[in-house]
Amino acid sequence: MIQSTYSDRSFGPENSFKIELWRDLLKNTPFELAQANLRRYTLDPNNKFPPHPGILAAADEQSSYHDQLRIAGQLALMQHDQINAVPPSIEQRRKVRETFARLPS
Repeated sequence: MIQSTYSDRSFGPENSFKIELWRDLLKNTPFELAQANLRRYTLDPNNKFPPHPGILAAADEQSSYHDQLRIAGQLALMQHDQINAVPPSIEQRRKVRETFARLPS
């Protein structure tokens, strides 16, 4: 898509090393994300030059935020499963009830 959209021929067959470099730089980027970013970049009339790999690898902030929340939630669940939690003792329950009874309503 880059080669057919931009006329500078920077991705022609004579520059296969660039394609290999990009492949290496983008190997951890999901294809769908890179493709969507390329499409968004190409459709912007202000972008007159081909994109660089960082543009294609960039996740939007919202999905990145949600990914971080999902991972944090998974870690919290894993940690919770590793804890051998025990219920509060009768004495602890009594103290909590007394404390709440003293609080103003």
